[in-house]
Amino acid sequence: MIDIAVGAILSIYLFATLLYAAFPKWRGSIFRSEKVVRIIPKWNFFAPIPGTQDFYLLYRESCNGNFSHWREVDFYTYQSDPLTFIWNPNKKGKKILFDIATLLLAQDTTAKEDLMRVKLSIPYLMILNYLSNHCTELAENVQFAIARPTEDQVKSELMYISGIHNV
Repeated sequence: MIDIAVGAILSIYLFATLLYAAFPKWRGSIFRSEKVVRIIPKWNFFAPIPGTQDFYLLYRESCNGNFSHWREVDFYTYQSDPLTFIWNPNKKGKKILFDIATLLLAQDTTAKEDLMRVKLSIPYLMILNYLSNHCTELAENVQFAIARPTEDQVKSELMYISGIHNV
């Protein structure tokens, strides 16, 4: 008898959680009590404003004072496997770049002090560390840029250009 009661309570809890997550417009009318809403988890499987753009990480190296052309860091290697819609670890690089670029671009760079703060921020240092470890052996300096494709997908728009750093 207790098993049935526990199963019923858990089933109602699961159903309420699914309703709360699936129909956000109904939250005010169905779940009027704040005490009830506090025990129901808020599981947002999809962001309210999903990321609909890609970012590109570009870099160039200098050797003997001469800079190379801008090159793109390729984080994503396409894998033609039927299970990639379930498990695709190769997409983690693009996700990491999206998160880092979003954090870096969200920082205020209007004052000179803000520029120094950006250079000491975790996203900036993560990109710099990654590129410093993946440069050629002859590279003396490295500079990176973050770009995103334009709406026509033909050109890229530069969003951020870093300073020049020793490797």
